[in-house]
This record gives sequence, C-alpha cells and structure tokens, in this order.
Amino acid sequence: MGSPKNIFSGAWDYSGYSIPNQFQIERLAEVIPLEPAKPYLEFNGATPVADSSPACRSFPEEDSPFESDKLDYNSETGQFNYNNATKGLANVNKCEPGETCQCSYKKAVTTEGESKYYKTQTTRSFPEDTKSITDLTGWLGYCVEWDKETKDLNGNPACLAWWPVDVIQTGINIFDNHPEAGFNLSAPSISACRLKGIN
Repeated sequence: MGSPKNIFSGAWDYSGYSIPNQFQIERLAEVIPLEPAKPYLEFNGATPVADSSPACRSFPEEDSPFESDKLDYNSETGQFNYNNATKGLANVNKCEPGETCQCSYKKAVTTEGESKYYKTQTTRSFPEDTKSITDLTGWLGYCVEWDKETKDLNGNPACLAWWPVDVIQTGINIFDNHPEAGFNLSAPSISACRLKGIN
C-alpha cells in the first residue's frame, strides 16, 4: 500500500468560507481607525476591503423605520410628499425629518398611539403628549457580499453574506444588552446614609 495522496489542489477558494471574487473571510480583521474615519475590514493586515463599513445586519423591530432624507417634507402641512421614486415609502414608518434613525433609534409613542422615530442621540424635543420613549438597538455587522441589483425602499443594496462575527468592536452586544439594569436618572434621586458610630 502506497502513501496517501494529497488531494488538496491549493485552491483556497474552496477550503472553508468563500465568496467568488472576494478575500477569504477567515483572513479578514476589523480595523478601528482614529476619528472621524469609520471602522472597516482589512485583508491580511494590509489591504482594506471596499464597501466594508458597519451596516445594519438586523433591525430591532419588524416595522423599524426607513430613512426619510430622500423625501420632500412640507413643514406647513407636516406631511411628506411622494413621487414615483419614493411612493414605496408612503405606508411605512419613517424617521422624523432631519433624523438619521435607521438600525438604532428612539421610539416615542404618543397618547393617541402614534409612533415617532428619532436618532438615539437626538437633541430635539418630543411631542407634548408622549407617553413612552424606548431606545431600540439594531445588530451591526460587516457585509462581505452586496447584491447591487436588489434594493430596499431607500435604494440601499441588500447584503447576501455577513462577516461571521456576532459582535463587532464598534457595535453594541444586542445578545447581552440590559439597559433596564442601569442607573435611571429620570427616577427621583433620594438617598440617605447612616454611618455606624456617628450621631
């Protein structure tokens, strides 16, 4: 019986995670540059991967809002105006004008049940009849294969394959995120302390 033959052809494209015309996924690493540059993926510690800034991998709600920056907003009527290119956004939730709230956002619900969506660090005031404000966080990731032909209602391409890392360095771990466990400044802050041996 002879020695076993090496059947490996050297074709790394078929040796694990692979996407045609892309770098091997297991050789990608996340790079966090100094501000104001955005984080990105890099191949073998040297080659930046094109179109690899963090993107929304999963939205926090089934009916999460779409961006409204491509819509014409009439401040007199308080309504959006739609045309043939934007009519798909007519019956979906949208961010308030001037707010970038896709993926992670604040949701303000009024006493009449109307929902308004703001960016997480908004400085705008909420409606006077707001009964609840909720912070919602989406799942960020790096897309390694974009489908340029399939677009969402805002014209953004769909992602076919994500970099297989659950939590990126610049993202919030949505699998272990418990904001209710933190300090709540909106609650009354009354505290008292009594030290033993001091009258």
